[in-house]
Amino acid sequence: MKYRCLLPLLFVGVLAAAATAAPAQATKIAIANPSRIFNEMQETKDLREKLEAKRKELEATEQQKRAAIGEYIGQMRQLRPGSPQAKDMAEKIDAAKAELQGWGAVSRAGAERDQKIMIKSLYDKIEAAIGDVAKQDSLDLVLTDGRQDPGNIEEITFEDLRRMLNGRNVLFSTKSIDISEKVIAVLDKNYAAAKTK
Repeated sequence: MKYRCLLPLLFVGVLAAAATAAPAQATKIAIANPSRIFNEMQETKDLREKLEAKRKELEATEQQKRAAIGEYIGQMRQLRPGSPQAKDMAEKIDAAKAELQGWGAVSRAGAERDQKIMIKSLYDKIEAAIGDVAKQDSLDLVLTDGRQDPGNIEEITFEDLRRMLNGRNVLFSTKSIDISEKVIAVLDKNYAAAKTK
């Protein structure tokens, strides 16, 4: 019975302690669009130029190899069919075609490997820069905002549209929590500094 008198006092004491306790700090959340960052950062633009130059170089080499095969074919047409010289030229053409095919496969595999390494490296840099901006802005969580505008829905299949819409991680955000611009600035600054070294 005497403890019943203390119960209301205990309850008031708990409420008073809860009221004076420090309020819980709100979680600070931001978003970033890695795809947009990748496309807009200067290092990607420079690497695209290098890849385009490499593509043109490979294309020129392929044209030279095809032209050589064309010359062999032209020379073979001037030879008597079935002659030993025609047989030698046919073997030369076969070898040149096989060499072109092998060279093409090796070149494509090398180009694809280089692109995968480049993309992985750039996305690692993007993730690190997002972490730097998050620390600088005292953010607790950064979500990927990969929303894409489907554009003209007549040009995509129902499944592609559904996959695109269901794949969205962020359904709404204000512009003020998007740190993509800050991340691009950090990446461009780091890239410029690395180029001068």
